[in-house]
Amino acid sequence: MPWIQITLAAMPFLGAPIEGAVLAAQQIAFNPISLLPLSAALLSVLMVAIVMSQEKVRLVHRMFLWLNVSAFIWTFLYFLRINLALWIEPAYAGYRSLFWLAHLATFVGISLVPTYWFLFTAAYYRKTEWTRGWKRAILYLPIVWCALTMPTNSMHHQFFPTWEPGAPGGPGSWTFGAFFWVHVVISYSLILWPIKWHIDASRNPRETAYRRQAAMMAVAAALPLLGNLSWVTQYISGIRLALDPTPMLFAVSNAVFAYALLRMNWLSIFPVALREVFHSMSDAVVVVDGDDRVIQANPAALRVFPRVEPGSPLETLTSDPARRLESGRPSEQKEFELDIGDSIYWGRRIALLDQQKIEGSLFILTEITERKRNEEALRESEERFRSLVQHFSDVITILESDGAIRYGSPSVESVLGYKPEDLSGRNFFDFFGLDPAQPIVGAFKNVVENSGEMSVEVSLRHSDGSSRTLEVTGANLLHHPAVSGIVLNCRDLTERKLLQQQLVQSEKLAAMGQLISGVAHELNNPLTAVIGYTQLLLENNSLDAQARRQLEVVGSQAERTRRIVQNLLAFSRQHKPAHSEVNLNELLEQTLELRAYEMKVNGISVIRDLQPLPVIFADGHQVQQVFLNTIINAEQAMAGNGGGTLTVKSETRLTEGRMWARMSIADDGPGINPEDLGRVFDPFFTTKPIGEGTGLGLSISYGIIKEHGGTIRVESGREPGATFVIELPAQ
Repeated sequence: MPWIQITLAAMPFLGAPIEGAVLAAQQIAFNPISLLPLSAALLSVLMVAIVMSQEKVRLVHRMFLWLNVSAFIWTFLYFLRINLALWIEPAYAGYRSLFWLAHLATFVGISLVPTYWFLFTAAYYRKTEWTRGWKRAILYLPIVWCALTMPTNSMHHQFFPTWEPGAPGGPGSWTFGAFFWVHVVISYSLILWPIKWHIDASRNPRETAYRRQAAMMAVAAALPLLGNLSWVTQYISGIRLALDPTPMLFAVSNAVFAYALLRMNWLSIFPVALREVFHSMSDAVVVVDGDDRVIQANPAALRVFPRVEPGSPLETLTSDPARRLESGRPSEQKEFELDIGDSIYWGRRIALLDQQKIEGSLFILTEITERKRNEEALRESEERFRSLVQHFSDVITILESDGAIRYGSPSVESVLGYKPEDLSGRNFFDFFGLDPAQPIVGAFKNVVENSGEMSVEVSLRHSDGSSRTLEVTGANLLHHPAVSGIVLNCRDLTERKLLQQQLVQSEKLAAMGQLISGVAHELNNPLTAVIGYTQLLLENNSLDAQARRQLEVVGSQAERTRRIVQNLLAFSRQHKPAHSEVNLNELLEQTLELRAYEMKVNGISVIRDLQPLPVIFADGHQVQQVFLNTIINAEQAMAGNGGGTLTVKSETRLTEGRMWARMSIADDGPGINPEDLGRVFDPFFTTKPIGEGTGLGLSISYGIIKEHGGTIRVESGREPGATFVIELPAQ
């Protein structure tokens, strides 16, 4: 192969006697400027030694090592090229071949530097896509390009069309071909691209802690690049340079790199780890100096404070944390809560000390919005549960296994008349005076011993001495950590029991109504015969006056009996609610006639004062029920006093342009106690002895009048008796 022959052409020189080629041995000359690339080469050796001494050599270390090996080849061989003419006689036959080999070896380093500079920077900034796979393979193509085109230059002359070895102390002269410029473009691209990464990092607020390192590397890389640019462009600019400044400036670059390695732990894993932790933290972290000015913020903090910049005063983030954090010694750790928009953060301020001197502070903000919402939801749930228990009509109690009351809900006061605090510590069975024979005693024992449930009815003593019927259900929650007790739910059944009794009474009344209806129908037949024959006898003109008067009495009493039977039939008959025009005076008369016999027996006389009334649109049967309930109530009040007088009045009243029919039913009985006036229309309220009243008549009457848009009230003052006043609107 041609390039092998070119290489072998230099071999005779290597075997020739050196003594004829070396100048006076007693004097070794140096070009002083060559000490710069020599120092760069020695610094490269130093950095290789430092990297090799690391406990663990990572990818970034390996790339930096190869970068320095490449720089060493370039700078050291350039040192040799500069001084080669001073050490070997240029007129020597093998000098030209030796110079070419030195130049070829130098270009090995030149071609390696851009590739390993790119790989080192990619590894430093964790751009792993460039350090593996096909992308990394592409980065080695410039090296292959130089390896193919440089040794074969004598064949194509496209790399260096012409070249001449340098004079003593000089590097030689060259002209550049197309292949050389391809190499320049590729190499400059590989160098400039990583420099851009360094510049971006040096200007990135998120990389504040590493901005100085990034800026130093950018400058260190830019110096040799500028020197090389001036050397390459000299043939265009016309400004001729005696030496290539690129290897000279490597001395400055390597000095910067050596300082970063020795003084700044540049490639140490610890700063890299810290940076990785800092940027990957989900908490927002802000570093401020001693003057409370922002030095650096991690990505999480930038999401919380999008406008934060290095140098910004702390109070520009939000006035709230500044106000909270100004108080207290900065050397102490300060904790606080902070609302930012819709989010809530828990923050800490930690002083950064350097030899007991406060250099700044570290703010760490942890978002606790979800936790706060959960806490608020839990608080609302507890409040809702507490509100339900406090307003629940049932009594809820928690007992110990021996029956001691640990908790009683507020409803115990309305059901049993005791305050909740009066129950605490008392025994459930002793406090309410329960009979040991009651089923709840055995049921409670079974719940405690067998962890079962119970549901029993029990009579408990009210604080006023009365008895209340309660349904008690319970469950054993002794092993539940939030309860640790026997939970009882006590529901008051007293009114329900009364309703059941009234239902039985109502069914009895319905059965009695059916009986009355049957009896009335049976009475109608003989009454019809009596009335008919009486009328026939009265038509006989031969009757004397006494017989006629007696027949007229029989006929009138039979007619009265028939009206009573018809009223009984009308009252006992079930009707669907139906509104129609009603004459209230007629309803009053019919009702009084129904009760005429009972009132006569009880010694009650009736005074009627019925004035003409307007037509009322109402359910006549329901209104008659109201009149009947009210009259019966007055009858019972006067019957206890041996009789009395019932006064029934009706009149018309005009109020605010509307006509009202007003009826009043007054008795002269004992009246109503003032403390009971407000309760007479309450369901089940009665002052009558047990068995003589249900307490439902007046409450039903109240509901009927309200449904008709009217009013009903009772008046009872100093005078004996009570007056019920009923008012209904006219049609």
